[in-house]
Amino acid sequence: MALSLLCLSTGDYDGLGERRVQELYDASAALGLPRDMVRVVDDGALRDGWDAWGADEVAGFITRHVSETAAQAVVTFDAGGVSGHPNHRSLFHGVAQVLQEPGAECGPGRRAVEVFTLATVSTLRKFLGLIEFAYEVTVGGGRRAFLRKDGLEKVWTTMWRWHRSQWTWYRQLFVLFSRYTYMSDLGHAGRICVDEPRPRP
Repeated sequence: MALSLLCLSTGDYDGLGERRVQELYDASAALGLPRDMVRVVDDGALRDGWDAWGADEVAGFITRHVSETAAQAVVTFDAGGVSGHPNHRSLFHGVAQVLQEPGAECGPGRRAVEVFTLATVSTLRKFLGLIEFAYEVTVGGGRRAFLRKDGLEKVWTTMWRWHRSQWTWYRQLFVLFSRYTYMSDLGHAGRICVDEPRPRP
């Protein structure tokens, strides 16, 4: 399955938007995702920061991107946004709005797209990454994505080399201890119908 990435802001909260956009392109390329499959939105209604985004704006960009890229699935945050960040949570509310829109039945010229959300866990579970990972490997259960050893090395290398503006000491600790580095719970949120792909402008 081909992957594409939609980022709804330039990450300009600290005035580093241009640098962070380039870092995203570079990191994506290092992970095998070409630039033409990475789309960064620079829109006044979706500024990086601590204000929630409007569900209408988020829903519009997501629907358009999914339609134009022939996506078969969408993976985004759940209502908790993993960290509780308002921008993260806004993504969920935008997707939820799309899920509630009429026309969920896929007729001619439209296709079904499955939607999955990344589960937010408690702070304690969030930072017991290796312990919970070991438990899940032996006990199992649920719909999860696990990171292979070479994938873990790629995470560290990509963050250190290509996301330098965000590679702060506390994010280094997060990547080391967080369960999200090693495993993720994906919940099936529903299905949306979109028009068949159109050429992207």
